[in-house]
Amino acid sequence: MSFTIKDMTIRDEYNRQRIFKGVNICFKGRENQHEIYEFFDKFENDKNFRDEQYDMLTSNGVNLIRLGFTWAMLEPKKNQFDEKIISYLKLFVDECQKRNIYIVLDLHQDLFYSNGKYGDGAPKWITRDYKEKQPLAIWAEGYFYMQDVQRAFNDFWRNKNGMQDEFISMWKRLDDEFKGYDNVVAYDYFNEPMINDNSNKIFCLLINNALKQGLNVDFDAQKYFGTKFERLGFFRMALAVLFKIKTVGRLKLLLKNLDDYSAFDKVIDGAQKYVKEFDEKYYQPFINKITSQCSCKNGFDFFEHSYYSNLGIPFSIEPPDNSIYSPHVYDLFIDSPLYNKYSSNERVRYIFDNVRKNQLNMNVPVVMGEWGGLCPKKTDWFSHIDFVYSLIEQNQWSSIYWNYYFENDEFVRLMNRPYPIAVCGDIISYRTDSNERKFFMEYKVSDDYVLAETQIYVPNKGVQKFKSNYGINKIEIIHLIDVISPYRFCQSHFIDYSFGTLDKIK
Repeated sequence: MSFTIKDMTIRDEYNRQRIFKGVNICFKGRENQHEIYEFFDKFENDKNFRDEQYDMLTSNGVNLIRLGFTWAMLEPKKNQFDEKIISYLKLFVDECQKRNIYIVLDLHQDLFYSNGKYGDGAPKWITRDYKEKQPLAIWAEGYFYMQDVQRAFNDFWRNKNGMQDEFISMWKRLDDEFKGYDNVVAYDYFNEPMINDNSNKIFCLLINNALKQGLNVDFDAQKYFGTKFERLGFFRMALAVLFKIKTVGRLKLLLKNLDDYSAFDKVIDGAQKYVKEFDEKYYQPFINKITSQCSCKNGFDFFEHSYYSNLGIPFSIEPPDNSIYSPHVYDLFIDSPLYNKYSSNERVRYIFDNVRKNQLNMNVPVVMGEWGGLCPKKTDWFSHIDFVYSLIEQNQWSSIYWNYYFENDEFVRLMNRPYPIAVCGDIISYRTDSNERKFFMEYKVSDDYVLAETQIYVPNKGVQKFKSNYGINKIEIIHLIDVISPYRFCQSHFIDYSFGTLDKIK
């Protein structure tokens, strides 16, 4: 099936508005390359194992996979490609095609180069000049203060030693390998691009602003950095922050005050100029360059915003033709122990509102490439995820979750909800009440549309097909209730469904 863009929506060959529900499946190949080979050997030779992986996805309504892998995996030595890994990925995509699952190819990176077990992306033959350093607490610290991580990004954006050209050559190879697969519908060229030069400045600015908004205290994070002893600087800064907080009561006050829409707007204040400079001087030329040389023939080119725009810092470029904006959205405390109890709906609402402004400025569809996260063995964060999902529904965006928490039945029950796959006409609104187990959608079919069936995924029922009429259509799905709709020019369908649970990936 072919897809096109109409205004800010994705359309199929019947001009139906399409919504995709996706998950991220990412093979990073840091220090566990042997585990990837073991997985794919079993995937290739054990049909039952292979079917289990896909049954788990399709039984949860997943019809899109963002398939991540690294440049280091594919080209461990210059011009020497790992043909076995490429064949494994093609096998994975082929099996998806048999099951009507679409693929976004994601040449993934974290910290851009192989930083021990904490970074991945570019191969060592092109990043050997950058030192591997272990973070003190979380993997993402490398973005905030590690000078070699920043230097690696700086060199990439400036194409030092042809790094960018080599990267694009890798994408050309991928384009050649996968152009025959109709279910490969997008290329996501660069995961979470980090801005050049000013990463530490933004990090320090955010820390300063957060303490000002949360505790009304002045702080200068920048003074702890600037020497070659960068980890010591980070440690000293962290101790200074703890001294400002001092007590549990002060910590709770900080967290309470940062759980506020307007306060969070002030936290990111001042960072816009750095992001704007990067977008205009470095990111826009890169997007233009790579899409001019390598473009997804069967679908779209995805472009993300920079790493710091995950927090809602405004982003805008001139999108090339046939492009889709694929933002990542996470709460401030993602990847930290605070995420379970202190993830904030207000902060995320702020980020969503800014992503929506970005979308309107660029006039492109949105497929959210990453959102959510997880906090294993905890459950308080589930209500936050339910809220985020409601924002995705309000904006009528497709989305790709990172990373689906199959280990928990309650989480699967929350996530495995109805959604519109293909809608004849234009969606007015749709929403799910996960507590009451209700789904409602309203859509309009104008006279200039050719009538086609509307498809909705329903848990434990699969894809349900409905006839559409000209005018306003309404579809309602309610657990164990059967009602006749009183509306004129509309239809209502009531289907008994329950949300299922599945075993985790073996």
